[in-house]
Amino acid sequence: MITDSPVHLVKALFNYKATNNDELCLKKGDVITVTQAIEGGWWEGTLNGVTGWFPSNYVKELKAETLKSERNNVLPPSEVPLSPNLNDIKMYRGIVFQDILDTENNHLAELQNLIYKFLNPLKDTDILSEMEYSYLVNNLEEVCNSSRVLLRMLEDVKSFPSDAQRIGGEFIRVSVYMKNIHLNYSSGHPKAAAVIEKHKDALGKFMEEHSANPPGILTLTTGLSKPFRRLEKYPALLLELLRHTPENHIDRGDTQRAASLYRDIANTCATIRKQKEMEFEIMAGNIKGWEGEPIHTLGNIVHLGSVVFLTDDHQRSSRFLVAFPETLVILSAKLGSFTYEGKLPLSSLIVRKMDSSEGHPYAFEINGNLIQRITVICSSADSLNQWLNVFPSHLVRNSTPGSRHATLPRSSPSHSSQMRTSISPINSMQTLPTPQSHSSRSSSPEDKPNNRIAAAARQVTKKVWPNWNLRPHPPMRASLTSQNEVKLRRSNSYKKDKDHDSEGDLPVRQMLESINSTASAPPRLNFEEDKIFIDGLDDDGTELKERTLVDTVYMLKDQILELKEEVSSLNKALSEEIKARKRLESLVRAHLPVQENHILPSLDG
Repeated sequence: MITDSPVHLVKALFNYKATNNDELCLKKGDVITVTQAIEGGWWEGTLNGVTGWFPSNYVKELKAETLKSERNNVLPPSEVPLSPNLNDIKMYRGIVFQDILDTENNHLAELQNLIYKFLNPLKDTDILSEMEYSYLVNNLEEVCNSSRVLLRMLEDVKSFPSDAQRIGGEFIRVSVYMKNIHLNYSSGHPKAAAVIEKHKDALGKFMEEHSANPPGILTLTTGLSKPFRRLEKYPALLLELLRHTPENHIDRGDTQRAASLYRDIANTCATIRKQKEMEFEIMAGNIKGWEGEPIHTLGNIVHLGSVVFLTDDHQRSSRFLVAFPETLVILSAKLGSFTYEGKLPLSSLIVRKMDSSEGHPYAFEINGNLIQRITVICSSADSLNQWLNVFPSHLVRNSTPGSRHATLPRSSPSHSSQMRTSISPINSMQTLPTPQSHSSRSSSPEDKPNNRIAAAARQVTKKVWPNWNLRPHPPMRASLTSQNEVKLRRSNSYKKDKDHDSEGDLPVRQMLESINSTASAPPRLNFEEDKIFIDGLDDDGTELKERTLVDTVYMLKDQILELKEEVSSLNKALSEEIKARKRLESLVRAHLPVQENHILPSLDG
């Protein structure tokens, strides 16, 4: 049923297409439940169960009388925000919140029990060396401290009224520390697993002697993997909290963003953990058919990953590339083991980033004296850029070395063209250009002005002008310039920490102080890369192509390097030409008789 509690509702006056993933897409006539109406022109609201930001000048407020009239006469029932009884929602939200606190307390208690009951006594034995013990313990104490910090922050939030409890906001505030600490733990976990495997019998006996249930080794392995399992539970807990958060609650947007953020953190940690496991296995020399010196003599691994090889005869094969400081090792992965396929010195390779028009959006080409040309296909743009950064810059060539490009910003039906890099309305400030600014960008000297102006005019005419006739500018998303502005977005004022006598309170207090001193707007989640238009002059005229800003920067960098090489080559050729002309002049002067009162003119003119 429809709640009788006061709800701030607004109605969309125009269509709005979101450009960041924390914004709402609006259609004219949509009714949005406002969660935060802050200054600056961007409001947060809920539409169809999704919470996000939208420009406040694209909506009008619905008064109680207007809403009742439209509900009865105009709006179909599906367009009116509906919600269960608010008292029930508050009760269930409180239950979920308490469950988060209880399970976090249990998680912390289990980790502390593992440290104090088993790991600390293990240090005094001769089962492990000092280095092996450090591998086993890893940064488990820091993981415990991060859990204490989260608990302290959530317990402080619990003292506020239900309508003012920003649970998701606190999860976001501590997310950077949680991510860094768990990434470090994930990176070191494969070494801990190797230590356990090496001393399995002795460690199992030790655990059982200290009252662990048999098999004792299982208690140790499950205890050390608890941080991963807890991290994977945060997104589910936050989504459950979101289910029981009213549509107009101030914390609804942060709870939604926190669930997505912690899902990304858990996935990143799992990826790092798997990658480190593979690195450890490779460096241990577990490679079938390896040839030459032991692999550890190549140095530390710079980067590794799975790719697809495509040869000139169109044969595809899955390969595993391992980059060392001076060597590229090629492996194949079959039946859970690695097989040696070859290795190449990086200095002998020429790498060319391929254009998406060549049929592979994320690919580069390897060529050299020792191998035939191979196309390497990556799984994503990030993977491609990581591999290109592995190779020395002087070996990497651009896909279109001879082209000249100028840039045009992207235009959208409901925006002026702009390249925005933030998800929060206070996290970047940029001037909104008018539609005419699309054709005012500078170009290279070789561009034909008429073609560029015509292309820009077509772009503006098609995509911008029809929507700008009667539509306001979306307001600027103000920059993060002071702590006061942060408090507009989320109340970051924090109570002074109470004195605690518990062990390990000092690092917890230091971490809390660091969090409060570096409070910032939430990070951008899974944002789509900003794109711009590149217009190249082809034989058939001007062709507009959409490229990412990062790709364009790399392309321009490559072109500058190539131009420098061409200028250097031309200077060298000119110098050789001058020397040859002087030698020719000397030969001519030596073999031709010089007539009296006649001076042979110089060949240099």
